[in-house]
Amino acid sequence: MENEDALLTKIVKDATSLAAEIEKSCGSVPCILDSLNVEVERYSEVLDFVTPLVLKIDDMEKKLRALEIQETLSRYRSEVDAARVLGNADMALDAFTHLSRHLGAYNDCSSGDFHSHLPPYYYAMLASFIKGALTGRRAISLAMRIILEKLEKRFLFNFYGSRLTNMIEKPEWYLTEVQTWMVLNDQWLTWIQDEHLRCPLPSTPLRVEFMRGLIGFVVDKMKFDLGLIAKPPKSYCSDPLLPANKPQFGRVDEASKENPYGLDSSPLATDPDLFGHLIDEVLNFENRLDGLCYPVHELRPVDVLTRLDVLHRWLCLESEIAHRRMQDLLTKTQTLVPEKSSDSPTTPQCAEDFVALVYAISRRGVQLRDAKARAYFFRVQQSLLFTFLSTLSDRLPWLRGEKTKWETTPSANRSDSAVTSDPAVWTAVLNALFFVCETMQDWTNDQYFVELWEDRDIRKLLEHPDPWIDEPSPFEEDSSKMFEVYERQIRQGLEAVVSSLYRSLCEVSRDYRSDVSQWQRIPELGIGKFTGSGGGLSSTAADLAISSLSGKATDMFMLLTGSLSTLAKLLHPSLFVRVWKPLFSRLNQYLYSQVIRRNHFTAAGAAQLHYDIVQCLRAVVLTYTERPEEYISESLDACKLLTLPMGVAALLKEELKDTLTPGSQASSGLMPLIELGISRLSPDEVYEILLLRL
Repeated sequence: MENEDALLTKIVKDATSLAAEIEKSCGSVPCILDSLNVEVERYSEVLDFVTPLVLKIDDMEKKLRALEIQETLSRYRSEVDAARVLGNADMALDAFTHLSRHLGAYNDCSSGDFHSHLPPYYYAMLASFIKGALTGRRAISLAMRIILEKLEKRFLFNFYGSRLTNMIEKPEWYLTEVQTWMVLNDQWLTWIQDEHLRCPLPSTPLRVEFMRGLIGFVVDKMKFDLGLIAKPPKSYCSDPLLPANKPQFGRVDEASKENPYGLDSSPLATDPDLFGHLIDEVLNFENRLDGLCYPVHELRPVDVLTRLDVLHRWLCLESEIAHRRMQDLLTKTQTLVPEKSSDSPTTPQCAEDFVALVYAISRRGVQLRDAKARAYFFRVQQSLLFTFLSTLSDRLPWLRGEKTKWETTPSANRSDSAVTSDPAVWTAVLNALFFVCETMQDWTNDQYFVELWEDRDIRKLLEHPDPWIDEPSPFEEDSSKMFEVYERQIRQGLEAVVSSLYRSLCEVSRDYRSDVSQWQRIPELGIGKFTGSGGGLSSTAADLAISSLSGKATDMFMLLTGSLSTLAKLLHPSLFVRVWKPLFSRLNQYLYSQVIRRNHFTAAGAAQLHYDIVQCLRAVVLTYTERPEEYISESLDACKLLTLPMGVAALLKEELKDTLTPGSQASSGLMPLIELGISRLSPDEVYEILLLRL
């Protein structure tokens, strides 16, 4: 009991002390609340001050992050631009991969729409490079998989493994087998759909779905033979319970994994002969598919050939073979000889063969669905056109600084150094360039080339050099202006021909030009005749019995007629017209300025000049045109003035003298010139010509 009393006493004391402590604590609570209120007010002010700073720092961090990503995107975007300019699809694909990965990070940290800053053509290029034709392979229905099951087993058994029918050098075997299955089942499948599947109609015709399934076998076979997949594909149709919405050949298994070694691991891709044979057979198979009315947008074997790595190898092979064949054409001994069976007797055989070679490449590229793949085939054609122009231009003598010889010596008697100056050589070169130029004009109406050029992105691609193809371009020109390059080379060549022949004519006519004794000779007594109409001595060639060409003009006329006759036989008619027209115009100016204006003429000299120009030169011009006056009008007008009767010439001189005085009407001097048939000379020039009469 005593212990219990002591314990209770202790508890009471503790409770009393605890109550005192509680009372004391409760008394200090108002003070604590007051101090807390003070602190809350102070911290509220700090919070109001700090919160905007924190938000600002957070915003700055986002902006810095956005700037970092923008800088990264800018770098990858410049890589895309560089890849686009260079035409390097692998580089473009890598850049687009990085670009697409960073776009999501940018959109997460930026409220702005970044896509508005991308050029429009980026989206098309992204779709072209990343979404290949093989990624869109559609699923096959359960019923069609049951139909294809036996054929798939037969295909896998015959064309894989160690079977004798599985030969990589014979792709036509499995292509022909697949085509046979298509033909044999086409009518039956059409009948099934028309007679038994009228309602509801399937979304895709049975025959098209059947063909698409068979082509899937071919695509996988090509990918395995080319080393694009590591292992043979597994059977797909043998599992008929596979959901129909599961993409065909879309399973992620060991058979569908990419081969890490790629094309280099396959002898089919590394052997040019085998690879080229595969391409030929696939393109022939594509033509047969078109004959079976297989839709263009469906899966096709040629889609395998438009993969970046396969297309790259195909283009390199196409370019190499085409350039080798072109060099073979240009190194033949009779390469510049016109073909006997040709419609144009002046077109060299090499030009027609070259055009056929270039056009054949376009016929191969036209079967590709991807426009950019077709554009790269066009780049091969551009490279061939540049090389052909460069090779033939090297045979033009004026580009090597040589002078074209205009002589009558046969080419067989010339030295070796003069053979290249033979007109038969460089006229054939000009004819070849002209034939290619005309062909390019005809191609402007070809749908293949029109579609390429109408695509703005493709046009930009064609306007830049391509590192995939060696373009031995001797001309720093826009490759899209190929026609202008050829036309300019032809124009320069024809100008060189005209200038060379003109210089030769000037050289051989040097004595004729300065033959003062000829122009100022006195006619023999009794030869001239007085005319009743003019009251003076007539000085026409007929009156003075001039019936032969000047002796010193013989060389000039022989060179003129001989050279033009040779060029008329060797040059294409359209090119020859561009030679004789400027040549006669230059010769007319030469005779007018160097012969007529620099000499004085007696009646006999004027009559001789009249015979040389009117009877001889006009006859030469008349060979090529019915209106020679258009090309030698100044010389003809001068001859008329120099052979006028003395009285008429004197009256005309006085009338023009009065007209040319200051204050007189200029039109009054034109009437007598019109009456005399002077059409190209002005009154001043007519007066100066009349002063040359002695």
